[in-house]
Parts: sequence; structure tokens; C-alpha cells
Amino acid sequence: MTQNDVILLDQVIEGVKLTAPDELSEQQVFGFFTAEQTLKDFDLSNDEIIAGLTDGGGDGGIDGLYIFADENLIDEDFDTTKLPTGYSLDVFIMQDKQATGFAETAFDKLTVSLPVLLDLSADLDPVIYSPILIQRIEIFRNIVRQTARKFPKIYVHVVYSTKASTDQIDPRVLQRAQDLETLITSEVGTGSKATVTFQGARTLLASARREPSHTLELVFTSSASRVGENSYLALVPIKNYADFLSDESGRLKKVIFESNVRDFQGNTQVNKAIRDSLSSPESSENPDFWWLNNGITVLSSQVSIAGGKFIIKDPQIVNGLQTSVSIYNHFKNAPEDASDDRLVLIKIIESNDDEVRNSVIIATNSQTNLLPSAIRAADEMQRDIEQHFESNGYYYDRRKNHYKNQGKPADLIFAVPYLAQAILSIGFSEPDQARARPSTLISRNTDYERIFSNGTSMDGYLWMVKLQREVDKRIKQLAYSQEFKTNMRFHLSMLIGYRLVGDVVHNPAQLKSQFLREPDLDLLIPVLSEELNNQLQKFIADNKGFSIDRAAKSSEFVKYLIAQNAGIE
Repeated sequence: MTQNDVILLDQVIEGVKLTAPDELSEQQVFGFFTAEQTLKDFDLSNDEIIAGLTDGGGDGGIDGLYIFADENLIDEDFDTTKLPTGYSLDVFIMQDKQATGFAETAFDKLTVSLPVLLDLSADLDPVIYSPILIQRIEIFRNIVRQTARKFPKIYVHVVYSTKASTDQIDPRVLQRAQDLETLITSEVGTGSKATVTFQGARTLLASARREPSHTLELVFTSSASRVGENSYLALVPIKNYADFLSDESGRLKKVIFESNVRDFQGNTQVNKAIRDSLSSPESSENPDFWWLNNGITVLSSQVSIAGGKFIIKDPQIVNGLQTSVSIYNHFKNAPEDASDDRLVLIKIIESNDDEVRNSVIIATNSQTNLLPSAIRAADEMQRDIEQHFESNGYYYDRRKNHYKNQGKPADLIFAVPYLAQAILSIGFSEPDQARARPSTLISRNTDYERIFSNGTSMDGYLWMVKLQREVDKRIKQLAYSQEFKTNMRFHLSMLIGYRLVGDVVHNPAQLKSQFLREPDLDLLIPVLSEELNNQLQKFIADNKGFSIDRAAKSSEFVKYLIAQNAGIE
């Protein structure tokens, strides 16, 4: 490594500061950047990266913590029912130092904290560990407990990042890393694996320069034809299709499934049949794979053919996700068979017209029993919200990371779940639901239609989500415990809505008079946060067994707040 690597890395980080959330400290920006690079292939949003940052007092030597089940980022309300037996549970533990060396002392806290944090039976002392770290560790512990009968393969990845060179790391540091790997493995148990990885300036620079590939190649057989002006049909060897689905690390390229209306359905009868078909060699009794399968539909903004390959720009697999993931898993889990020449039918449609693309997405899935909410990314309401936000200088990520990948400032980007949380908290006085169900708020069609109602104006959506963002920023600056700040931000937003209209808000329409006004948060937040803290402490004192976290997720506390603030019993 040369000094130039450090200089260039500093320049890259300065650029990150321009788009990262304003409230992040300089050290947190470095942690945000290293987490983004380390987890690049998981395609996390800004909100998802920030949620995993744990740096600060009581962090146990952990600056970031991210947990993935079969490469899906998990949260408190993650649905474990679809996870297969023997699924992969990956835990990424980040330690980030803006230093020009790797030090033994970096392992001191980890050596003490990790045996406690990873021990399912150990108590997590809030005096020693911060609320955000405890929350992240509980996510890990809960999924291990809930899926114990599925025997997950647990992989713990400790990633130590600095601005140093990884070429000449002190042998004593390497020994400490090896000792930590042994310690973690013994604590987590049989079948687990722990690795410590060092990232320096050159590694981080290389990752920052690597863009997720959005132009992919797909090898086909001689049986490929152009149908009309903008579509192709091809028979593709299933091994080549598996390669098309995999990134350089062998992970599934989830970015190409973002427009699919369904997630992988796991061990269903249909998927079992696909898996059995893939596992059985071709014979007179077991015909070629494509005879038995409906095939794959791929949308693309541009397609060309060169040297027996499709060159596909911005591919989106909109139908055939079950088949695709089954093929990927077949070659991931079984020894590679280069002689496997079975085929799958691929339909590729080229279009840049959103109306056409959405029509294809809906039509190609019309034969399946889907809830309307499954196609909400293509819903006209979602597109209207996106257009309204952009016309006002903000960005609505109805297609995950669409604006992040364009380099738009993080403070101006709002994700769909974040807007849903804001609407529930402010527009329906249900902060308990917003806190308890961050990733499943709109999974049911009835919930989706209630939250995203035609009765709410576009100005109302923007007003509520901006208010929630401001509350999230300002509550961090208050002199209350971290546990209060983490759990009470949605409740504080609810109280602001109540004070603005002078009544309990049960529908966003009650806030209509406020949608074109800027609330005086300099006055409201200090006053209401103090009231909220006092009422929270009294509620916990009067209701034994309620922690702050439990109170935040309970309807009982919301009813108590409403009664206290509305003067009703």
C-alpha cells in the first residue's frame, strides 16, 4: 500500500459525506462506508445500513451488526417459516477504526463481549451494553431459538477495517484474530464457523470502485430466436442460467428479482417437484427439464446478441423466481456437473416503458393466487407518490435502492416501509405497530390498502414522512437514554400530530390543514419528549413486567398515552 491509497480513500469518504445522512458523525460515516462496502452484494438500503450501526457507548467493541438468514437481512418481525432446514445464518460483526494500523487492542472488548452476546442463556446487562446493541443481539438470539429444529449453519464474520495496509499485519494481531475465531466457534457450537477479515485502504478502495453489475451475460444454445422487434426466446443450459444468477462470490443476485411479485416460497409442493426434477438425471422416464417447466420471463432495458450470448442491461426476472432459485440452489448445494446439458426456456422482453413493464409483471403472474399487495411496487399509487416526492425535491424508493444507486443524498430518500411507519404513527396513532412490525406492516392487503389510501393527499404522504425524519434526527440530540430514543420516536411523532390538531388522530385526513405548514418542532419536541418520558416511566412503574421495549410495542401503552394526553379514561 502507498500513501496514495489513504489519500484516495479519504477523498472517497468525503464524497460519501455528501450523500450520507447529516446526523452521522465522522466516525459513523466511516462505519457507514465500510458496512456498505462489506455488504455490497446484499444490496442494503441506507436505512438498513444505518439500523445496523452500533458504535458508541456500550457497544462491546462492535461498531456494526448485521444478520442474514439465507442471505435475507432479518429484523425483529422476520418470517422464519419459509426458511429451509440447514439454512445459512450469517452474522457480520464490524469494527471500524480510522487508524493507519491494525492493533491487538481492537480484540480486547470483542474477546470479552462476544462470548456473552452469543450465549443464548446469558443476561444482557443494560448497564454494560447499549440498547441498540442489545436489540441487534436479540434478533440473532430469537432466530436461533425459533429455528433450532431447522439446524441452521451459523457463520460469524468479524470484519476489522482501518486505513492501514493488509500486506504486513503484526503476527501478534493475526494470532489474536485466530484466537477470537476459536473462541467464537466454541461459544456458538458444533457446525458453526467464524472468520476474522482485515480490510485496509486498498481493499476498501477496490470495493468502492466495484459497481454491482447491471449488465449481465447469458449463454444460450443454438435454439434462440428473435420474436418481433423487442423480444427473444431461447433455450439456455441450466448450468449457464445458474451462473447468470450468481455474483462473483457465489451469492444469488437478488437485485435482478426486485420486480418479481413473489418471494421464494421455500419447501412447497411445487418447489419440491422442481428440486426433484433437477436432482434426477435426464432419461426416457425423466424428460428434459424445460419440457416440465413454464420457463422464465426476463425484462430488460436493452438486449443484444453477441457470440452465443445475450447481453442484457438491467435484467429483472419477473416470472419464474421459484424455478430460478431452485436452479441456483441445485448447483450451489450439489457438486458441479459440467456435463449437465439440460435446458430451461427463457423469454426476454426489451422495454423502457414503465406502463409496458408493469403490465408484463402483472400479466405474467396473473395465473398465480396473489394478493394485490404483492404487486404494490407496480401500483399506480406507489408511482404517484414517487412522482410527487421527486417534483418536490425528494426521492421515494418504491424500487429498493433506485435513488441510492443514482447517488442521491440519503436524507432526501424515503423507503416504502419508512413511509408506512410514519403514516401509521402520525396518521393512525399506531406507533406500537410501526415499532413492532418494521418489515411486515404492509404484507397483508388490508393493511396496505388502509395505509396507502386514495383518501390521503400526496402532500400528506410527504408531510408525514418529512415529520418522522425530523423527529428521528432531533430525538438523537435529546438528553435521554438511548433506549428511549430507539423505542419512542414513533410515539413522539404521534403526540406531535395530536397537539397540532388538538385531538387523537385516527385518520390522516384529520391532519389535512397541516400538510402545507411547517410545524414548530423547536418548541414541540422538547416539551412533548419530556411529557412522553415522564408518562413512560409512570406506565412502567404501574405495570410490572413492562420494559421500555415491550411498552413501545404494546397497544396498552398507546392507550395510556392517549388517555393522558386527551384527558379521557
